[in-house]
Amino acid sequence: MAGLIGLGLFGVGMFLIIKLGIIKSWFIQKTVPGLLSARMVYAALPFGISFLLLAIFPLLPNYNPEEPSLGVALALLFGPVFGFWFMGRPPKWLAPQWLQWLEREYGYCVDILLEEAQKMNRWAWEAQVRTQEGMQAWIDEVVARRRKEVDFAWEVEKLYRVEQQILKRGQFVFKAGMKIEGVVPAHRQHDIALTREGIDEVFRYRNAPYRKS
Repeated sequence: MAGLIGLGLFGVGMFLIIKLGIIKSWFIQKTVPGLLSARMVYAALPFGISFLLLAIFPLLPNYNPEEPSLGVALALLFGPVFGFWFMGRPPKWLAPQWLQWLEREYGYCVDILLEEAQKMNRWAWEAQVRTQEGMQAWIDEVVARRRKEVDFAWEVEKLYRVEQQILKRGQFVFKAGMKIEGVVPAHRQHDIALTREGIDEVFRYRNAPYRKS
């Protein structure tokens, strides 16, 4: 009983540490792609709740350990079902605020940022991005060093968003001058229109694997 409570509190506590942004470096850990990724930390919440429920049900009145219990069965299923769901397709509310901000403002180049972070010592990166100001300073430094790649990533994002807008309207033609509609990163609000050069650059990249050497 005490073991179940301990495991439950550990799981819920670990999730709260992640959710409150007390520790951020879990996000940059190198892991196997897919379910074995940084998103595994989100499974701590449902598994923690599952252990706590398994500890609570035997304390309820009229509980008979010799008879099948629907509550115990549901508690056993709760952890795996929601755990794999949260790892595979985590709801937005699970992510800490700092990560929601990062994905909203720099989601188009988050792979570049992650690559640079993984080159650093885990705890050195943790110390550098502990505050919002520190996170922004680190991002600005990475963007300055890899400006060309970051700008290209934004061209890809612009083209993708405009393509989605066109398809939604049932249209199939796009051209230079079309603009992104809706919310865009604050630092990119001045650059929301497609350019002929940007379109050509993205299509050259897309078609490169099919060209003959």
